[in-house]
Amino acid sequence: MKQLLVLLLLLSCSYLHAATATVQILEVCNDNIIHSFTQEFEGQTTVSAVTLRSFKENNIPYQGAEQGINSILETATGMDALEILSDTQMRAYGWCFRINGHLSDEMMHQTFFQESATITWYYGFSSYDSGEWSGFCTPARIVSTCHKF
Repeated sequence: MKQLLVLLLLLSCSYLHAATATVQILEVCNDNIIHSFTQEFEGQTTVSAVTLRSFKENNIPYQGAEQGINSILETATGMDALEILSDTQMRAYGWCFRINGHLSDEMMHQTFFQESATITWYYGFSSYDSGEWSGFCTPARIVSTCHKF
């Protein structure tokens, strides 16, 4: 009986184990990781909670809030984040995230997870052409002019 109680206690403790989230920031124009942080959490959390906590605890300059990130490491925002290609075409740049390698179709405060995960932040863009948007969160590294940002 004593062995059974010890076994049950060990099993229950394994379920209470804190999970970890790794938050990575990639360089603007390539896939090199320039910052990587690990956060522990219990239960369910969001990309927003883990990211903002990592940035604050590690003094990463950013602009944003729970709903989204406008700038990381002092990248351009607003009109300065637009690349005008012609009278009808442009690219709008900003920060995007993948969780475990997959682009989320939800905002960062709406993306929940409860097991260990990797959140990767990368600089991306959406294209605008004659009134139509396309290419949501295309990596900026594929653009030859990326080095200008």
